[in-house]
Amino acid sequence: MITQFKIYENLSKPQVGDYVVCQDLDRSLPRQTLEFISNTIGELIKYKKGTLFPYIIYYKDSPQNNHFQYHNQRMMQLKEILFWSKNKEDCEDYLAAKKYNL
Repeated sequence: MITQFKIYENLSKPQVGDYVVCQDLDRSLPRQTLEFISNTIGELIKYKKGTLFPYIIYYKDSPQNNHFQYHNQRMMQLKEILFWSKNKEDCEDYLAAKKYNL
């Protein structure tokens, strides 16, 4: 009998092209923006080494406000990235598990 396990523990850092689930730690943002960021899958599109917020995350349908660069990008720190994967489906599974407290 062969059993397949999915590993949800990431042992390395996210790479450009990975899908990510984040939690923005900036509590001065509107609640709507914080909820959008924590419940939406983004894509890591750029890494700027040596900066305070080195990860640039792209969100397809970001809210229309000035808290996103170019209306669809947000800069994040590693500690704000909760989960990442090369496969978008893994992020969808993570969000579903988070939603239902699994």
